Amino acid sequence: HVATGHPLTDPLTLIVSFYGFVEAFARHRGLDPDTPRNLRKVTETV
Repeated sequence: HVATGHPLTDPLTLIVSFYGFVEAFARHRGLDPDTPRNLRKVTETV
């Protein structure tokens, strides 16, 4: 977390830190966060 000194932008740095943690945690568990197993294309190409 990097403090920006502004109350409106400080939460953004927390979000970036959180996503980095979640990605590392998923990879540690053997999961690929870029290809979730239950995610499917919503629209079908005809």
